[in-house]
Formats: sequence, C-alpha cells, structure tokens
Amino acid sequence: SIGYVTHNKGLAFKLIFLFSTGPAIIDITTREVQALVLSPTRELASQIKKVLLSLGSYVSAKVHCCIGGTNLGEDMRVLENGVHVVSGTPGRVFGEYFFNILLF
Repeated sequence: SIGYVTHNKGLAFKLIFLFSTGPAIIDITTREVQALVLSPTRELASQIKKVLLSLGSYVSAKVHCCIGGTNLGEDMRVLENGVHVVSGTPGRVFGEYFFNILLF
C-alpha cells in the first residue's frame, strides 16, 4: 500500500503500524524491502531511520538509510544483503544504481 503524509504526527502513526503486534505489515522472515519512506531532505531521512530502528528493534527489523553524500557501494552491499525498510531521499533511492535493487 502507498501512504502519503504531510505532517510528522501522521508519519509517526503510520510508522508504528509497520511493526504492530497484530497482523504485521513487515514480514521479518523475508529479507526484502517491504516499506520505503521517502523524505525531502537527508536530515529528515536520517531522523526517520532512527525512529524506524527504535520501533523495529522489538521485532529485529533491518532498516537502512539511502541518502546522497554517503558511500554508494556500502548502500548497495547493505541492500543486496537484505533489509526490511528503507528510508531515503528521492535522488538516491531512484538513482540508476538502486532502481533494480529496490523493486518490490
């Protein structure tokens, strides 16, 4: 499903449901990208990653942040090894290197 949030409050509520104890949206047994959170800035993408790591730590979810200005090879290695949730900026996420890796 695709969600669109314009305020941080709405985002917080949607992120909580990713790791809910009911019918989980994230299947931890599968190491594939199952959720993508796009942010307009690197700072916001990094902050969202921290929140996702906190929420996902209870269920051992793998989270990665794909933003410009970081090591591209490291991003590719982490994504190829498998993550459940990606937080990132449009430029890095939709770049030609990640286009095939992030196809869900």
